Amino acid sequence: MHRVIYVILSLAMCAALLGCPAAEDQTGKVLDETFSFFKDLPPEGSQHSPGWIICVLKKGKPVYQRAFGMADMEKKIPITSQTTFNVATLSRYFTGATVALLMENGALRLEDDIRTFIPEMPKRKDPITLEHLIYHTSGIPDYLDVMKKAGVEKAEDDLAVVDLLAEAELEFEPGSRHKVSRSNYFLLAFVVQRLTSISMGEWTTNVVFGPLGMEKSVFADHPEKPIENKAKGYKRANNEYLQTENPNPAIVGDTGLYMSMDQLLLWEKARYKKKIGGELFLELMDRTGSTLENKQTVNYAFGLSKEHSDLGGVIWGHSGKWGRTDKSIGFNSSYLRCSAKDLTVIVLCNNEQVHVGELAGYVAMYYLKDIRRPIDPVKDAGWDYLFNGKSFKGWEGNKKMFRIADGAVVGGNLKERIPRNEFLCTKKEYGDFILRLKVKLLGDNANAGIQIRSRRIPDHHEMIGYQADMGQHYWGCLYDESRRRKILAGPERAELDKVLKPNEWNDYQIKCQGKRIQLWINGFQTVDYTEPDDSIEQTGVIGLQIHGGGPSEAWYKDIVIKELQAD
Repeated sequence: MHRVIYVILSLAMCAALLGCPAAEDQTGKVLDETFSFFKDLPPEGSQHSPGWIICVLKKGKPVYQRAFGMADMEKKIPITSQTTFNVATLSRYFTGATVALLMENGALRLEDDIRTFIPEMPKRKDPITLEHLIYHTSGIPDYLDVMKKAGVEKAEDDLAVVDLLAEAELEFEPGSRHKVSRSNYFLLAFVVQRLTSISMGEWTTNVVFGPLGMEKSVFADHPEKPIENKAKGYKRANNEYLQTENPNPAIVGDTGLYMSMDQLLLWEKARYKKKIGGELFLELMDRTGSTLENKQTVNYAFGLSKEHSDLGGVIWGHSGKWGRTDKSIGFNSSYLRCSAKDLTVIVLCNNEQVHVGELAGYVAMYYLKDIRRPIDPVKDAGWDYLFNGKSFKGWEGNKKMFRIADGAVVGGNLKERIPRNEFLCTKKEYGDFILRLKVKLLGDNANAGIQIRSRRIPDHHEMIGYQADMGQHYWGCLYDESRRRKILAGPERAELDKVLKPNEWNDYQIKCQGKRIQLWINGFQTVDYTEPDDSIEQTGVIGLQIHGGGPSEAWYKDIVIKELQAD
């Protein structure tokens, strides 16, 4: 599963900012201005990009809804409330609800061995149960990883995937750990199919969605299944939007559900009025996993994550796209429900680059904190801009080697060789902080990095200090520049390659607190290092590097920082 850092940030933010509802009469203007902070979102009426639709509900009724961009860029069909999106990994919520309904009527039990329904899976001393699948504690590896390892680009059908999973080794003993895997909710959908003797799509249409008037909501478990008002999925590469194709259209459960905003509103209305299932269904949907032997708490229930606010309110949510850099369906969705305030925010999107979880979180913050102005996603969350996208104010360095283009700092060039390492540095020093920015490297064998807790060497062009590295096999490594001159820690390369986007924008996050330094790229943690040498300074400036060598460019943008109190 795509790592859902943004929804966790949004949930934490909402939890800390519960307050009074904002005035409805200014909602449209304020939120429309807020959306301008999200650079991947198209302006209203845009015909040149895919888009999204957002809806805010209170007590099951919509109070704000807007749609932007194109459902089909080629045919210039705009997104509306009737546009049908692949809701990506939000599909798990509805797969979970389907299983909970079957448990309520006694057809399934949490303790059921999955081999009862899928005998193709190997027999084990300690069986894998439906409970393990629901709470992502099965140990079954992600089917995309299994397919890649087996050299399978596209599965013939869902049974072919089951056969591959049956031969795969478990990542851990069932019930011992919590790790999200696409395989879990795919297998739950397969259990529904085996139990009912009809497809997941047919069962949900007839039994789950149909009674609610949601006949247009479809689990597309066949490539030719008709879907009304279907949006196309897109991803951005080389400054243009490319249409995506689902690499495994017959696989559903963890993805594959197509819904429009209108259909989702029918679900939310029925959920709020408790017209879906009975008491046991409602209890199951809110029942999180038990604490594991390793003391890990499973704050997850039937497709949604659970967080607690400072005021005791419960926030349920899920956000994410389906796929990886090499396999993507081009859709993105977010569902955020603040139970204490009867508030729900839903975002559907056909552009995989948009951080819809973060977007939903900011909209929820508007309603919960009673903010009467456009929300600045940086300052309102306690961050500061290090670079304003327009000038080098607050920075010093060789301006002949660094320039500003398209709101980004650009080091180097693609026409001439870079004679030596060059750095653009902050004038202010920082000690404990979280730094976030987007980075991109262009050029053959390009290399660069972000200096942290560093200093310029007097009368020299070099710097001394830690560097969060970029380029070639150094991506995600922590290097000690001009001091020990070695890599201090680094990622497992095969895992990083699953999320790294060469020649495109990548999200880099750096956290320094005390003697501990942590790095993340696109949500994947690459380094967790604790400095053993007490003599090494833990404060300094931040620097953006372009490495000496062949023609290359290092691009840096959206540079924000949050200073932390020392441990």
